[in-house]
Amino acid sequence: MTTEMTEYFCGLGLKKATILIGIFQSILSFISFVLCAAYAEHPHELLELADTSVIPEMHVLKTVLVILSIANALQCVFSIMIIFGALTNRPLLLLPWLILNPISLAVYILGTIAALVRHSNASHVAFFTGHLLIASIVSLIGGYNIFLVRNYYIYLKRLNF
Repeated sequence: MTTEMTEYFCGLGLKKATILIGIFQSILSFISFVLCAAYAEHPHELLELADTSVIPEMHVLKTVLVILSIANALQCVFSIMIIFGALTNRPLLLLPWLILNPISLAVYILGTIAALVRHSNASHVAFFTGHLLIASIVSLIGGYNIFLVRNYYIYLKRLNF
C-alpha cells in the first residue's frame, strides 16, 4: 500500500510529478529572484510599502534581499536540474535540490516562528493567524514536494542509474 502512495501524485507518476515540481519551482524562484534583486537595488521602494513600525535599517534590508536573491537563483538552477534529472533518469541531478529544499523549509519555519514570537501580543491577532495559516500550507506543500522528489530519487537509485 505504501508503494502505491509514493508512485502517484494526482494521477501522475513520480517522474511527471518531479518534472512538474521542477517547472513550477523554477518559475516561482525566477520571479522571486528578479523581485529580490530589483528591491535590493532600490530598497526605498519596498520601504514605502512596509509598516513603519517594523522597518529595519537600510543595510540590513539590502543584505537580506541580496541573500534571498542568491538563494532564489540557486533554487531556480536546482529546479531546472531536477527537470533534466527526471528526463534523463540521473538521480545525482536531483541531489542538490534535495539538499537545498529541506534546509530552506527549515529556515522558513524557524523564521516564521521567530516572527510569530516577536508579534505575539493581542494587537497582532490577524498577523499571527495569517502567518500561522500560510506557514502551515507552505510547509505541507513543501514537505510533500520533498517527499515526492526523494521517492523518485530512491526509485532511480534502485534502478542503478
